Amino acid sequence: GCECLLACGPTTSFLSCLTPHRTRQMGGPCLVCERNGSTTKGPDATDNFQVAQFEFDGATWHSVEQCYQACKFPFDPFRLETIQRMTPREGESDKEYGLRVWSEGNGGKVRSDWDAIKLEIMLRVCRAKLAAHPALRGELLATGDAQMVGLPSTEWRGASGKHGWSQWNGRIQMRLREELKQAVCEAPTEMHRSLIRSFEDYARAEGGAEHSLPGSGAAPANAASDTLSRILSNILKSPTDAKYRRLRATNANIGTLLATRGVRDILHRAGFIEEGEFLLLPEFADVALVEV
Repeated sequence: GCECLLACGPTTSFLSCLTPHRTRQMGGPCLVCERNGSTTKGPDATDNFQVAQFEFDGATWHSVEQCYQACKFPFDPFRLETIQRMTPREGESDKEYGLRVWSEGNGGKVRSDWDAIKLEIMLRVCRAKLAAHPALRGELLATGDAQMVGLPSTEWRGASGKHGWSQWNGRIQMRLREELKQAVCEAPTEMHRSLIRSFEDYARAEGGAEHSLPGSGAAPANAASDTLSRILSNILKSPTDAKYRRLRATNANIGTLLATRGVRDILHRAGFIEEGEFLLLPEFADVALVEV
């Protein structure tokens, strides 16, 4: 049966239900958790080994797995270019190609903050694939509100404990599905807010990004510093204007900012408090604590 425990519903608590399956298997689509407790094979759009060309960070990639593995090596141009030059061979299946680039990406020295940013990178790369293929977006949307879990895959242990792609691949696909729904004017769902919080919590617990991130929406340290300075400067210039004292964490730019190392602590020291999806600077807060 499905390990998602559908009865928990689309709230924060359901995230803890997506536990890894015991048998390890690389590649393949996610599993869709049906309401009767069974699981069915998800659409090919959810398979990171699927060969479907797309653009990311100024380069063309054949699969999510190829792009993701290359992103480990921004400071090792030789290995990055080696992975980027790997193309599917004649007669090679998507899975065979995926395992080949996976193997190449598991040698060498990865960027120092990889554990902290790997989920964000996978999210961005999967988003880029969907952006290039309308049919794949349709496949993902067709799963409706069903919970999804990745097939058994690799696991890792970071500062925040043990994690596995069987958990996070499903969360990534569900988050992207919720983003697609909002693109057609649906209001943010509790499921979407819960998923965003889970990614933010992970990045914060693992220490955040130390270097710039590839892909659109990246927030290198200097960009985060500029954004944070602008937020605090606006408060100092217009201390009674409520719009400058209210930050929505589910906003893409604010969410990326909050995932940057140290930003949330600075806001807390300035007097911001967290209420649901917002960070608020209360009216009674001492504006003198706000420093630029």
